[in-house]
Amino acid sequence: MRRLASAALVVALVHLATTRYVGFRRHRAVAAPEPCHSGLRVSLVVSSVGSGTGDTRLLEVNWEDAPLQAGDYMAVFDEDPALATGHAPLFSFTPATPSGSTKTDLISKIPDDDIGYVERCYGHWVAYLRPAAAGGTADVLASACVKTRPTWMHDLRPQIGQKRLRDLFIPGSHDSGSFAEGEGDRLTKYTYTQEESILHQLIFGCRYLDIRVGYYPPSVRRLDNGTWVQVDPGDVPDEDVFWVNHGIVKIRKLKVVLDSVKEFLSSTKEIVIFDVQEFPVGFSGSDDGLAAHVRLMAFLGRELGPYAANVSMGGMWWDTPLNTFWKEDRRLIIGYDNSDAREKAQEIAEAEGKGRGGSIIWKEVTQKWGNVRSTEDLRAYLTAVLGAPPSSVWSAMAELTPNAWDIISDGPGGLRKMADAVNRNVSEWFGGTWGHYANVVATDYFRANEVVEAAIAWNFRRAVWSTECRKL
Repeated sequence: MRRLASAALVVALVHLATTRYVGFRRHRAVAAPEPCHSGLRVSLVVSSVGSGTGDTRLLEVNWEDAPLQAGDYMAVFDEDPALATGHAPLFSFTPATPSGSTKTDLISKIPDDDIGYVERCYGHWVAYLRPAAAGGTADVLASACVKTRPTWMHDLRPQIGQKRLRDLFIPGSHDSGSFAEGEGDRLTKYTYTQEESILHQLIFGCRYLDIRVGYYPPSVRRLDNGTWVQVDPGDVPDEDVFWVNHGIVKIRKLKVVLDSVKEFLSSTKEIVIFDVQEFPVGFSGSDDGLAAHVRLMAFLGRELGPYAANVSMGGMWWDTPLNTFWKEDRRLIIGYDNSDAREKAQEIAEAEGKGRGGSIIWKEVTQKWGNVRSTEDLRAYLTAVLGAPPSSVWSAMAELTPNAWDIISDGPGGLRKMADAVNRNVSEWFGGTWGHYANVVATDYFRANEVVEAAIAWNFRRAVWSTECRKL
């Protein structure tokens, strides 16, 4: 998809305008993040940057605390190395430092219809190996795989069922609907923030979706004879007027995203936050804007209503235990960042005899933006936010933000490279001691970091009151 340079520029400017400074609570001292793992650990992620030939989804190997010894090596396989005796690796190298990261030339298995809704290793494994003394098969000291996480939240139900969403560490994606395969051109590389579809974002573990909606009601249409006639926007189907945007750039129809969410919810028992955060096109004006919101909320209700939780379940302060969502089988929370629209939704619900709590339009998640361009500045900003977090559910927007000149000059090289500059650090911060403080953490190119795995580990630690890694 090719867009005008001015559109890409506005994307950056709109992005810059999203910082919110609301709802802080108690101040606390937050130490620099420290690692949680002791001993050898290996992992595979899917790099956000492409190869010199334009390939994307390249695998990246990470390792920590390797007990380096002469002859040790690391390798990537297309099957479990513990079961594949003598199987030749697809890629191998000798680590030079106890901890580090190496990009490979291997393309991760691209998700398709066989991905399923059962947790599985998906395509590749990595192992740290030590040659046997007698020249036999090398010993596998540690291994890991690319893993789907379609049911992680329900799998933890015995531990987290009495927790509230505001008490959990929830992995998410930034600008979730702005996804596309490939590196993009000179302009679109500042538009797209993810490579996986909404369905695959959910299957790989995201439970927070950051959605921006544009409203495009037509006023005229062209007949077959070439003449133009007036059109009543109300006669045009909802699925044709609501789009997912990144800034003013139209990405894809909202209906495509809603269908993916419904498919995931109908196939799992997971709880998902669908957070409508911005309305960049078509919602301005006190009367027309509110009418557009009413139409959008009605569309969301028709499409998502069977899965959506009512406001009476805790939509203002998000106080509902997870077990309530599971018991009622209402496992979708629709956040909505417009207080006038939320009030109107409650009035409509009351007029329909459902009571004000019958609305399915919840208060939005409070997003905390740094609007920064370096890893150091992002870390400083998040340190301050973690020290005085909002009182309700909130999201650390853990990505870098280009300014207008960055896009004009292409200095940072696009959002993929900006994500690559920070994602490894985000993995370390929130996989480490910062995971104790986290609520929602949303990132660009989420498969290039380990936030999903960090969230799963930290939710278990919190639930069982583990003292592991709480160097606070």
